[in-house]
Parts: sequence; structure tokens; C-alpha cells
Amino acid sequence: MTRSTRLRIPIHKSRTEVGLAGALDDLLEVSRAFPKGLSKSAQLTITFHGNHKWLSERRFFERAVRYPALRPMVAQYIDYVCPTRWPKDPFRGRGFWTSKKLPAGALAAIPLALTDSTHIPTLIRHLRGVPVLDPTLLFALVRELITTHDPSDRIDQLCTFLDEREVPAPAPPTPAWSALWESATATVTFDGDGDVRR
Repeated sequence: MTRSTRLRIPIHKSRTEVGLAGALDDLLEVSRAFPKGLSKSAQLTITFHGNHKWLSERRFFERAVRYPALRPMVAQYIDYVCPTRWPKDPFRGRGFWTSKKLPAGALAAIPLALTDSTHIPTLIRHLRGVPVLDPTLLFALVRELITTHDPSDRIDQLCTFLDEREVPAPAPPTPAWSALWESATATVTFDGDGDVRR
């Protein structure tokens, strides 16, 4: 079995804008070179490590998008991990994954769009470049975006994208967004050293 690409990004003061910005700069430096340096497994695992603590990719991006100055950097990272934006896709259209349910970049794109509606087009651009997500997750995300931001042209663009992709509507009732998000992001766990456990 081919090993996944594992990135361990140093982070200091993970609860501050300055600390998050430094780690995001390091992540952008590494991901700017993608697909160079990636293993052939199409699996990406990122953890952020600091003084005897580590932070998962999900928690990192949930914190980073709280700061408006970091949002453009998060959007740039999302573009860097999208195989359709690379000159050559080493995964031949199979996608580039963070977990069994989420393509690389989703752990950044979803919190970014939920935090700032001006980045819903970033989410759409990301979704155009990856295999289709679970329809139940997508429709729950749309519902959560509407609840969070109120209906808008940007959300209409996302619905149009789902129609273009012919994503089937899930059978009602659709589970709550928070339960689906926990389920989708809980497929990878880490031990105390930040190593992946299955």
C-alpha cells in the first residue's frame, strides 16, 4: 500500500492570528509546488505541531477563517490543492483526498464559505475541480449556508452548480449539518504524536 503524503507544519501560538498566519505561510510554501513532492496514494494528511501540542487540519482552518486577513491565504491554499488546476494531474481524475469522504481543500473551503459568503465562489471553484461529494453532505451544506448567510446570488450560484453536476437530492429528512460534518471529518484520527490511526 502506498503511503499518504503527510505534512507536519510548525505552528506557534495556534490561537492567535500571527501564529496561524505563520503556519499558513509555511503551508502555502509547501503546497505551491504541488503536485511535486506528493506520494502516489492521492491521500493528504496535514497536522500542525507546536509546543507539545498538535492541531488537526480541520481545527486549523476553522480558526484561521475567523480572521479576515487570513481568508485570502486560505483561498489560495484551496487553489493549490486542486488537481484540475495543475499542469498534469498525477491521480488521473481520481481526486486528491483528505479523508474517505472529503477531497483535499474541503477542510478549508467549507469553513471559509460558512464564515464569509464572499468566498462561496471559492467553494464552487473548489467543487468544480474535485469528484462530487456525498449529495447528503452537499445539500446539508447548502441549507447551512442559507441559514448562516441568508439567500443570495452566491448561494444561487452554488445551487446552479449542483444542478449542472446533476447531484441527486437526498431523500428527506436530511441529517443536521453539524452531524454530517463531524462524520465526514472524523474518518481520520491521530494519536498524541500526530500520527494517523485507522
